[in-house]
Amino acid sequence: MTTTQFDALAKVINVDDLMSRCMGNLDFVERILTIFQSRCEADVVELEEAIQCSDLPRVQRIAHRLKGACANAGATNLSQRANELWSAANKEFTDLLAARFVQFRQEWNDCTAILTNDASQSSLPAMAATP
Repeated sequence: MTTTQFDALAKVINVDDLMSRCMGNLDFVERILTIFQSRCEADVVELEEAIQCSDLPRVQRIAHRLKGACANAGATNLSQRANELWSAANKEFTDLLAARFVQFRQEWNDCTAILTNDASQSSLPAMAATP
């Protein structure tokens, strides 16, 4: 991972926290982020489906799982957004779920764009190409 990629990643991941959790091992950080991205992508798709079906118990389960996964990966903002989804489902605020999901999805897209180095998916400023 280049310095430019690391700086871009710091926009969506608490890099210091993640590095600490991974004992400073950059290879381990990269593996954690790869697993995070692949596992959570399926959850994000499933969450959207659950919201569309107004399946509140399922929304709660998936949002809770995403909240923890995001927190473990150092994606603090995403974790907070997932918690907002969980809370809205828990309180049966179905009218808020779609709007909260749009926010979560946009932040997720920003995060995955940086993780995959695909600036075309992100609403964040593009990072410089790596050599």
